Amino acid sequence: MTVSLATYSKTLTKDFTVTIVPCSATLGTAPTIADDSYTINQGLKEITFAAFTFTPSCNYAFTYTAEIVNADTTTSALPAFLNVDSTNRKVQVLTTTADPNIGFYTIRVTATLDDDTS
Repeated sequence: MTVSLATYSKTLTKDFTVTIVPCSATLGTAPTIADDSYTINQGLKEITFAAFTFTPSCNYAFTYTAEIVNADTTTSALPAFLNVDSTNRKVQVLTTTADPNIGFYTIRVTATLDDDTS
């Protein structure tokens, strides 16, 4: 006895659409950065701060900058004895001159998301 199976050349298809949208990061949180002190002639002091967050991160890079916040809430550039290391998330302090650097400095760290839109 021979059994033959019928051959069917029928297929089913269904089209669908995939929409690719740009990654749109929204603000997350800025970390707490503890107050610190520095003594003249202490040598290099590095104050490390945690990464700022954006959600989602979109695999973009962050650039960190810092500036002085003046008593009247305006801002100005960091003096020569203060530096921000954006790559390692550190504010660096180094001074050997007692005057005029003694005082209180409020430092504002800003994270900018490099979203490749420029």
